[in-house]
Amino acid sequence: MEVIVYNGEDKGASLQTKPLPRITKPNQVIFKVKAAGICGSDVNLINGRLQGIGIPGVTIGHEASGVVTEIGSEVTNVKVGDRVALEPPLSCDKCRYCQRGKPNLCPEGGLKYAHGKTRDGGLAPFVLTDAKQVFKLDDDTSFLHGVLCEPTSDLMRAYAQMGHIRKDDALLVIGAGICGMIMATYLEEEGYTHVTVSQRSAPRRAIVAAQCPSVRVVDPETLDRERAENAGNREWGFDAIVDISGNGEAVQKAVHLLRPGGTLVLFGGCPAEARVELSPLLMVVNEWTVTSSLMQPNLFGKAVAAVGQMARNGRLHFDSLHIRTFPFAQWQTAFHHLATRQISKAVLLLED
Repeated sequence: MEVIVYNGEDKGASLQTKPLPRITKPNQVIFKVKAAGICGSDVNLINGRLQGIGIPGVTIGHEASGVVTEIGSEVTNVKVGDRVALEPPLSCDKCRYCQRGKPNLCPEGGLKYAHGKTRDGGLAPFVLTDAKQVFKLDDDTSFLHGVLCEPTSDLMRAYAQMGHIRKDDALLVIGAGICGMIMATYLEEEGYTHVTVSQRSAPRRAIVAAQCPSVRVVDPETLDRERAENAGNREWGFDAIVDISGNGEAVQKAVHLLRPGGTLVLFGGCPAEARVELSPLLMVVNEWTVTSSLMQPNLFGKAVAAVGQMARNGRLHFDSLHIRTFPFAQWQTAFHHLATRQISKAVLLLED
């Protein structure tokens, strides 16, 4: 079968031929891929911006949905013919992190052992995985929407890290790529009434404004100006901020946009050389919390339900989210469109 392979740091990706996968363990599943997403991290991986993550020769792709074609003798959660989405990171279920509900930090799993990075992923006709890594889609959830389950599951972790937020709390999402748009959509769908999205790109701001009518959409300079105008006003600011931009400068400014008692969640992956300065005194007197979000520990099922609900409510139209589909054969064009920010996400469609 033809698959898209990571060639190594700064060496890009290529189309190669690999054997069809075979089940070798009783807990394994094979599914035929119907749709596979290309993530910004995939672009960063093949362009050498994710150093130390990924094994040369591995099949790329961690966002995939399809139909189960074969199961091992001990598999009970799915059957042949089920429509499923892939949860990419695996875990050992035995270490102190797994036992404490944090499989995303598993030393034998997480980023170290995930489909599309160190284990063959979804940019292929078939995927072999453990049964616990596939989740059944709702009957009315399309394969296209199934691709959005993985990024949504990551956002579910960021949402959980925001703490005990109220529906009328002031919330800020920094960055309006696909994850920022889904986060804003989810918050609006859940009934949060004071959501702001900050985005430098005017076209991206327009997309979010159309997608989320009740969300306030601004450029970063507007927030800088409002902060200056409210200097000394301890009631101004945001109760929770999620940085999805992965921009060190944005993170530096975000801390000072918090209200006392506020929480900043770092979601976007900043460059390794990025640094942020924090005043311990201001952290104490304001009781600010700075935390982070990595992958989707035990939240994939919740994400599948959330995607299904948002899709049923007409909130996940690909055109509105600026997502474009491509035939599998046009994978290079898809990567290029995403890398040059012509689209927010690319999805490859695989033929039967």
